[in-house]
Amino acid sequence: MKLSIGENIRRLRRQKDLTQEQLADRLGVTYQSVSRWETGSAYPDMELLPAISEIFSVPVDELLGIPEGEKEKRAEELCDEFCRLQSADMPKEKENERFERLAEIVVELRRDYSACDAVWKFWMSGFDQILKDKRLMPEVRLFAEERLERRPYSTDVIEKMAIIEDEDRIEAFLKRYATPYDIGRDALLMRRYMQRNEPDKATPLQNQKLFEIIDDAVNSRAMYLNLNSRTLEHCFAENTARLGILHAFAEETPTPEHPITCGKGVDYWAESRIEIGIRRSCYLASMDRRDEALTVLEDVVSLLEDVMKITDKVELETSRFTPTVKWTAEESWYNPNSQPGPLERNIFIDSSGNCCFCVYPSQYLYMLTAERGWEWFDPIRNEPRYKACVKRVENLVETRTE
Repeated sequence: MKLSIGENIRRLRRQKDLTQEQLADRLGVTYQSVSRWETGSAYPDMELLPAISEIFSVPVDELLGIPEGEKEKRAEELCDEFCRLQSADMPKEKENERFERLAEIVVELRRDYSACDAVWKFWMSGFDQILKDKRLMPEVRLFAEERLERRPYSTDVIEKMAIIEDEDRIEAFLKRYATPYDIGRDALLMRRYMQRNEPDKATPLQNQKLFEIIDDAVNSRAMYLNLNSRTLEHCFAENTARLGILHAFAEETPTPEHPITCGKGVDYWAESRIEIGIRRSCYLASMDRRDEALTVLEDVVSLLEDVMKITDKVELETSRFTPTVKWTAEESWYNPNSQPGPLERNIFIDSSGNCCFCVYPSQYLYMLTAERGWEWFDPIRNEPRYKACVKRVENLVETRTE
């Protein structure tokens, strides 16, 4: 690949209104060296590239003239490596080495690839503990600022920083980047439609907002098995409340045989039902309500099996309270951790891009078989009915290479 670094240095130098001598002085080289770079008879040393890019306020890749496709490819490689290193099991003696490499990746992504599409993988990674490490956080913060300067509406960056930012900085961050609801796009459109007496146009927005409110109340992904900070009673009470909201919104009544699904087929609450149900089974097992725990688990596994039978795109049952929010489900193949490696068959549940869920059997298999973090299942692990459920979920996991 031919580099156009000499042409770029000459162009950028002239834009900065610098002479060859002035640029050479700032870099600690001779003006003859700068002249040779610009004529293409020599290239600058690799060690000088960061300094040159800083003087001209451009990424190193732009300085080198690397094509956009190559930049995207390199950005994706770095993001994949970052995700892989975060989740890898490392011996203690290798921890510092791993951390140093993670820091190098963040610096390179921030310096050269902050505008690339591929960096969504970095900001969507789930390993918040590493990102907010005090040794790494200053560089992550700079990366976020540069990404948002180049792409102001990168909600993935804003949402991630809202989670990991330091307590003494969070208010300043929100003041700078959060969009107040009363001037948000949907809120302005809602005001427009109501003022112009166009309620039919307002209905889809109202439906979507109502769904989001109910989903926030029902969604069980915010519930963690943390024995140090939450009691079993607290977890179970919250689980019961969330399940109650789901049943009320879906206008259904649970039965002894179907305490989670109420005997219904697959609907757009399928992912929430499965996760709420698995956690409920876990809590019930630890409360020594074994038969209830096993019944809940069997109901959930049956629902998961029904979900995984889906292949072609199908429409799902929605609520009469949100009739304009349409839901579909279809088969998909993707790596559940957004990393290189085998793809897993999953069911993609979507509402025209407004909200989506992915149902991965391997994630639920992990909940049922993990040795750490799910000890509350221990009282029923040796029950034949429990082992049968684990086997049924195991049979749903399908993988393939790309």
